[in-house]
Amino acid sequence: MRTQTKRHLQSTTNSMYRKPKSLYEIVKNLQTGLLPLSIQKKTIIINEADKNLRVAADQNILAFVIGSLLSNAVYSTSNCCIRVEASEEQHNIFIRISNNGMFVYNQLMNSLHSITQAAQKLNGHICLQSEEPGAMTAIFSMPAGKAA
Repeated sequence: MRTQTKRHLQSTTNSMYRKPKSLYEIVKNLQTGLLPLSIQKKTIIINEADKNLRVAADQNILAFVIGSLLSNAVYSTSNCCIRVEASEEQHNIFIRISNNGMFVYNQLMNSLHSITQAAQKLNGHICLQSEEPGAMTAIFSMPAGKAA
C-alpha cells in the first residue's frame, strides 16, 4: 500500500511540474511579486509574452530562471522600462528581458552562475546582449520540446 501511495504522490508531483503553463501567466505572477520594488525603482515591467505559448517544464526551475533575470533587471535599473517577451522560434522557446535604462552589470554577474545552472536543468542557455549605452537584454532559450 505504501508503495502505491508513494508512486501516486510522485506521479502527481511530476505531472504538476510538467503540466503545460502559459509563459504569459508565469511572467504575470513574477511581475506582481516585483511590483513594490518596481514602484520604488520607478520602473515599469511590460509583459509581452505570447499568451498562447505554453511550456511543460518544471515550473519551479522555470520561474526561478525567469524571476531571477527579471528581478536582477529591476534591482539594477531605475526610471526605465523593462520588456519581457516570450516566443517560439525554430523549435526553441526564447524569453527576452530587456531594459532601456542604465544597467549595473556587477549585480547580475554575482548571481549569473546559479541562474545558468538552473537554465541548464531545462536544457536551456542564457545570453546577455549589450545594447545602446547602458541598456541590456538577457535571453533565456530552451528547446521547444519542453513546450506544449
